[in-house]
Amino acid sequence: MLKHFYKILLISTIAVLILFLAQTVTGFFTLMPLNGVTTEAEKPKLTLKSYADGSFQSDVDRYLKDHFGFRECLIRFYNQYLWNCFHETNNATVMRGKGQWLFEEVSVRDYYESLMYKYAADTTEMKQILETEALRMWKVQELLKEYNIHIFVDINPGKHLIYPEFLPENRSFFHPEGFRAYDYYIKRFDELGIHYIDNVAIFKAIKDSVDYPLFYEKGTHWSNIAIYLISENPEGYLEDLQGHEMPVSRNKDLKILREELRTSPK
Repeated sequence: MLKHFYKILLISTIAVLILFLAQTVTGFFTLMPLNGVTTEAEKPKLTLKSYADGSFQSDVDRYLKDHFGFRECLIRFYNQYLWNCFHETNNATVMRGKGQWLFEEVSVRDYYESLMYKYAADTTEMKQILETEALRMWKVQELLKEYNIHIFVDINPGKHLIYPEFLPENRSFFHPEGFRAYDYYIKRFDELGIHYIDNVAIFKAIKDSVDYPLFYEKGTHWSNIAIYLISENPEGYLEDLQGHEMPVSRNKDLKILREELRTSPK
């Protein structure tokens, strides 16, 4: 009985390997491609030089990792296995928050006031960096104003600032003496008179009244409704600064975008 089991196991293993090899070579089964932004290795060309220096072998290895049979299915299966069994993601830059919500690690670090330590050793050094940038912005704004050119800062919202209630529990990112660049800039922009649109405050105010979430639960980018809402603000703000409406021709692309977002699904 055990002998037959080993034979069946051997035949099954060989059959699976042949199936994977056949799919790699022929692509007989059409599979749904993976979503997201990826950079796949190109098929290497064999030359005397690449063979002699060993680069051809390593290039083939990288190529096969991106093009082996049933790769899409296996990656999806592995990612789902990690998600369901260990509540983890197969992405070093994405963290799972409460429920099914996903956040970029950089956003979690920023919310818990530790991201600044990537750029400075302490709060004093970080404030000097931000102060320099704020003063530069003010000088450019005042210089261009003499030529009747108006600029402003468009502060884009992050998912962690709009939906902090779904962030993962704070475990390793907490630095009580730290601070967020957003909080510092808002205060200094007001003191210096720098023109800006605080989309963070706008999104916080409307997040409970819109029909759809402003950020996707399992994504890290704005939803379509958020793009539509945020695209209206710069135009109106700039018209207020200039004291007159923008020419219709300059608004054409924006109006087309708004119409597409208005009629597109979530």
